[in-house]
Amino acid sequence: MNSDSRMSAGDLLVHRQVDYGGPSPAASLHHRAAPGGDYSAPFALIRLVVLAIAPFILVDAAMYQFQMFVTGGGTPITPAVLKIGLLCAFVAAFLLRGRISNPPVVKIAFVFVAYLVLEALHQYFDLSIDFVDILLGYNAYYLLPLIGVLALSVPVNIPDRLLVGISIALSVICGGLGIAQYLANSPIVPTSSSDGFRVMVWSSMGHIRVFSLFVAPAACGAFFCFTASLAVAMSRRKRNLIVAIPLLALSLFVSWASGARTTIISTVCGVASSWIITFVSKRDRTKWLPILWLAGGIIIGVYAYSQTLSGGLSTGLMTDATSFAERFATWSNILEMFRSTSMLNLLVGYGMVQGQRLDPTGTGGSDNLYLALILHIGVVGLSLMMLLLWHLWQIVRREAETRTSYLTTAVAATYSTLLLAGLFDISTFGMFFLLFAISSKASPSSKGETKQAAQAIEPAAF
Repeated sequence: MNSDSRMSAGDLLVHRQVDYGGPSPAASLHHRAAPGGDYSAPFALIRLVVLAIAPFILVDAAMYQFQMFVTGGGTPITPAVLKIGLLCAFVAAFLLRGRISNPPVVKIAFVFVAYLVLEALHQYFDLSIDFVDILLGYNAYYLLPLIGVLALSVPVNIPDRLLVGISIALSVICGGLGIAQYLANSPIVPTSSSDGFRVMVWSSMGHIRVFSLFVAPAACGAFFCFTASLAVAMSRRKRNLIVAIPLLALSLFVSWASGARTTIISTVCGVASSWIITFVSKRDRTKWLPILWLAGGIIIGVYAYSQTLSGGLSTGLMTDATSFAERFATWSNILEMFRSTSMLNLLVGYGMVQGQRLDPTGTGGSDNLYLALILHIGVVGLSLMMLLLWHLWQIVRREAETRTSYLTTAVAATYSTLLLAGLFDISTFGMFFLLFAISSKASPSSKGETKQAAQAIEPAAF
């Protein structure tokens, strides 16, 4: 065998890895180490910072729980500090690169940010809202999606396989705690701090609603919607079934045990989306999945509303009509407010935010993404935000359809339920898009390398 036919250690790693749907960390380093790559010492530091922060963004109450454990009940540091850390990391990456990728979505984000600046001036001068409260509102609703755009524009190329491994590890930790909470019918971990933090609606009718290390059962269910979608994507390869089947069972159980009906429905739709992306051969059929699931959510909402009027729903944990009736009453009051105020207020918003700091009792919340955005930044702001989120969906959807990454498939499947989840919850799923944006699959500059690596492995990376 001559020297040309020998396989280097790096090449062997590329040929042998397939389990996590993307090049192994070592293989990725091998492919990216070419001249012009981004594995300099400063970029390595940026990646370490991002990797250190990402788990706390995904598991949104882990930082609170850690602080309460260390301090004996206090939470002096808010997750906003982590987001600022991510923001600084990506700004540093931009300064090192000196260029951006994905200019179309960047332009939309820039227009949206410009509108938010004007909106902040309106809220401060016209609505007399405190500047700190304005920042808190922006942090609650918009910061994570915008950080995701920034991460997409200055890619840090963290190997997909590493991110999948982290996601599975988090699911085992959080799922184990969730099962313990369910079996013990006890929160096990603290549900409130001495300085304002509290887990939202973690019990109902004497039963625990599993929340694990999240701020609410709904957030817990959303994470396990993602891991269930990941399990379906991994199941394309038989060798992965030993991990995929237990992961799917764990994810479905914890999602159900959360008692959050919206996330349970979203999990079913997310699993269906992941199956369609993974196993349906015809491409470009996934574009309208968010609209399909939204239509299904509207039908469910109409049915629930009719049942609340007739008293048809039971008082069981999953079929209790009380929360539906309260929510519909809140929406009716909000719509009445829209009708009784000026068109200008409807267009530019009222500066109202649903959040623990700004609405600690939760009594003023709409639990509806669309109404919440209108209340905060108006119909104009809602339109710009939806335009941005739709473009982010198209980006991750197109990449998922290449079937070169389990992670991307899981993120796309979860993101396909965003419009549905927005009917009964306020979330932009920014944490999941961020996971895709920091991965090696999100970088347009690496498409050639990714394609070569996939071809070196086998005809499909799945």
